[in-house]
Amino acid sequence: MNKEFEVWKQNNEALFAQPELENFQQMIRRAAEMHGDKAAVAERVGDSVVEHSANELRHTVEAIGTALIDLGLDGKNIAIIGENSYPWILAFLSIVCGVGTAVPLDKELTDKELCKLITKGDVEAVFASSTYVNAVKLHKEQSDSLRYQFLLTPGSEEGFIGIDELIAKGEALLNAGDRRYLDKEISPDDLVAIFFTSGTTGANKGVMLTHRNMTNNIEGMVQNVVFRESTFSILPMNHIYELNCNVLPLIYIGVKICINDSLKNLMANFQLFKPHMVMLVPIFVETFYNSIWAEAEKTGQAEKLRQAVEYSNSLLNQGIDKRAEIFASIRQKFGGNLSLMISGGAPCNPKFLKGLGDFGFRIYVGYGLTEAAPIASLNLDGGTYPESTGIPFHTTQYMLYEPDADGIGEVWLRGDSITKGYYKDEQATKDSFEDGWFKTGDYGRIDQHGHLCLVGRKKSLIILNNGKNVHPEEIENLVKDEITYIREIVVLEAQKEILGTAQQIIAAIAFIDTSDFPEMSLSEIWEMASADINKVNKKLPGYKMIRDVTVITEDFEKTSTKKIIRQKAIEKYQLVSSK
Repeated sequence: MNKEFEVWKQNNEALFAQPELENFQQMIRRAAEMHGDKAAVAERVGDSVVEHSANELRHTVEAIGTALIDLGLDGKNIAIIGENSYPWILAFLSIVCGVGTAVPLDKELTDKELCKLITKGDVEAVFASSTYVNAVKLHKEQSDSLRYQFLLTPGSEEGFIGIDELIAKGEALLNAGDRRYLDKEISPDDLVAIFFTSGTTGANKGVMLTHRNMTNNIEGMVQNVVFRESTFSILPMNHIYELNCNVLPLIYIGVKICINDSLKNLMANFQLFKPHMVMLVPIFVETFYNSIWAEAEKTGQAEKLRQAVEYSNSLLNQGIDKRAEIFASIRQKFGGNLSLMISGGAPCNPKFLKGLGDFGFRIYVGYGLTEAAPIASLNLDGGTYPESTGIPFHTTQYMLYEPDADGIGEVWLRGDSITKGYYKDEQATKDSFEDGWFKTGDYGRIDQHGHLCLVGRKKSLIILNNGKNVHPEEIENLVKDEITYIREIVVLEAQKEILGTAQQIIAAIAFIDTSDFPEMSLSEIWEMASADINKVNKKLPGYKMIRDVTVITEDFEKTSTKKIIRQKAIEKYQLVSSK
């Protein structure tokens, strides 16, 4: 890996010769100077691909930013709501490179929820795609706080200024010598964006990130990661993981960003763009792995594939890597060039990481959170060490607070990428920091290689009457490893009457797709799952055994980053089990 990085470094001398980034204004200008007319962003328009160069990106950003300054939005909070697109990137960069503070909003929220965050974020202008026009109009009916509305998508809408009109206005001002935007001075400690958390455990909190926070993460990627020729943007850009690990760093580095326009076109777009790398959350990692094996089973090639994996791994043990040749047909399913997958956003079952690694994909595994902008630790060999999230990332430091007898403690972070706090929420900020350390709420341990391994969330921890701690995630991974037809499972604490007395137990609610068992009734599926979980229980100590199972046939409710909303799952268990 070190040799590979040295070669990559030599091939990117201009990038490594740059002083450390201080703000996004520097980033966009350097990207244009280093990469010029090289394609920075590619997107699907109809059946064709349209590319935009680094020079074009900088020019358009400066035009939009100049127009926004002229509209009196200097220093204001400006929201962005919309699907992944080139205009979305333009809107974000134009705001942060010299206007004010960007407020990316989750496109999966309801209109009412979006209205609430527009108010909570003190937003005075909003960029929105046509899909979210009604949300903006609803807010206008409730409040007069919005001064301007800009339309990201082609067409027109009453009360909205089209992005093309904004660009034309800015170009005219620039041509007339307007330099208010170009000459704007930006401090590394200026607030650059407010990211509202997904709210899986309570009210949305606005994470404040500065230029220093976000560019520190970008510098870390430059100094640690070997990138490929092009990347595929699948995850929502309104989330810090996709935005500040994939989109923004790769604009700076000079890697072409290929935008997926819709999940329904995902596999077709792999063939269209033929990307070299992709950033994923665990649900995609699992889906890709399972789809490969499902197709092998369907075509009668499963045993042959298992033998190929066994043979390939035996060669690897001898220092011979033939995976690219042996599994070339699998790579073709993803366009033929894909060689790097980066998993983050939530812990991923090691089985799937190792499985994709067996097929020849290099796997990076990151741990982070919005408050860390987002990477806290990084594992550059997830195929070999799938349980690890690696070592501290760049300037970030971590410690385990009050580890128990098993070495498990809460992960605390500090460093230049860590948030300054929550927007207008002094109590939440105070509660989250101690002696300069940010308390993540995640439990972890350090393995024999000195790597951080996550165990579970503090808020999901189950403390039994006997004082034993149970991390549900550990049991969930074991069940999914052993019982492949269980699509998803949530382990929880429950009460069950045993011998006339209410007892505290470990229970579970499992999602099983009934189409996998068309000849079985729900009660038969339930009995089968209970029997198989009892077999898994034999691998667990008594206090961790699952004593009650509820089966559901519909997927769990999730956030836009595809994390199960645990409280909703617990409520579903309580509802079903009470019937």
